[in-house]
Amino acid sequence: MIAVPVRAHALTPAQLVHHQAMSRNPSVRDALSTSYRIEGELDVDAFVRALAGAVRRCEALRIGVSRDPDTGEPFQWLRPEPTGRTLVTCQNVSNASEEEFARYARSVLAADIAKGYDLATDYPFTFRLLRHSARLHAFQVTFSHLALDGRGRSLFLADLWRYLAYLGGEARDEPAPPASFLASADAQAAELAERGDPTARFWQQRSSRLRAEAGPRDAVAPVAYAEEGVALTVEVGGPDLGELRERCRRAGCSEFQLTIAALAGALFRVSERDLLGITVFVDARTAAERDVPGMYTVPLTLFLRRSEDADALLREARREVVTLLWNRRVAGATLADFQAEIAASAGLTTDAAATYLKDLVPLRPVRVGPVLARPGAYDPVVHRLSGGADLLVNSREDQLRMRLRLGPRYAAPGVSSSILAELRAGVGLPPPG
Repeated sequence: MIAVPVRAHALTPAQLVHHQAMSRNPSVRDALSTSYRIEGELDVDAFVRALAGAVRRCEALRIGVSRDPDTGEPFQWLRPEPTGRTLVTCQNVSNASEEEFARYARSVLAADIAKGYDLATDYPFTFRLLRHSARLHAFQVTFSHLALDGRGRSLFLADLWRYLAYLGGEARDEPAPPASFLASADAQAAELAERGDPTARFWQQRSSRLRAEAGPRDAVAPVAYAEEGVALTVEVGGPDLGELRERCRRAGCSEFQLTIAALAGALFRVSERDLLGITVFVDARTAAERDVPGMYTVPLTLFLRRSEDADALLREARREVVTLLWNRRVAGATLADFQAEIAASAGLTTDAAATYLKDLVPLRPVRVGPVLARPGAYDPVVHRLSGGADLLVNSREDQLRMRLRLGPRYAAPGVSSSILAELRAGVGLPPPG
């Protein structure tokens, strides 16, 4: 075998933190997924060409990740454009009923999610196009989280549908390609190498302060990943959504800050802890990187003190979120050190997480020519979650949707129902039915 030299590129801080987390714990889930039900006469050849063009334009979906043999440090490199089955698997499933087809599509996507990725050898994606009939297809998408974050996924899928419209003659001009992800990663690494990490002192002081403040009631035994748990959904729309957004305006806070405070109030209600850690996933893109698909989202942990005053808890959530946003351009090594110190502290537990997504492409139907692509139709039910609480907030113009997954610590019927009632109250809704 002839070794082909590759140009080494730096990892973004977000990639570095995620890579280290996977190295410490291989069970960390490393996949983002999306499914579409495509109705109408799909030109499969045009679709595959559009997919190839979108991947060609997205550097993040052609990365490999290896370790330097001398230093052991990870780096990324650019793979050639994929072709054939390396790009997409096309499969005919026409001998099944629509119900059987849907079950099969969900099972295939669940298997792709579960297998994970080794980017030393694999492309960071899996695409499948399943055909039930000339007028019904399933498009299954799985990405390595080391390549794309939630916004990156949305940017790539938007480019795919735009490119398909261009190939179909609906747009005269080819969509402009996104800026280079690898150049962005290298530029950030060069800036950190030249200036150092301007946030390092903040994170060091934050670690010392939190470890000093933690008390004996804040020490909670860790719970491993488990299949047990419950999933709860809260949807806010119509007049209730208008009132929620007016409340945010008066309080000078965001929807996300309000939902974090509501989650904290609910968890404080069912525990004795005085200090609650919630990991929030923050997009660290600059304005110039806003439309670059890649992995920029860093996990930052906010800590809230117990308070029976909902407004005080909201003010504290707002201060914490703003402070983290100011310090989100953190070096991967700095953030990894902070996380390790918090994890090693006997009095600090971070078993809750919250993510905010706004009007993302995977959540909206897409019409291109004669076909309509409906998202989520074949998404599998994935039960695996952490031992604590994981809140996903999806915001659209007409709806705020919260999906809360509760692990074993909070899954008992009386506990989970109390959390749901408190979460609803925190966003201005009455108790459930």
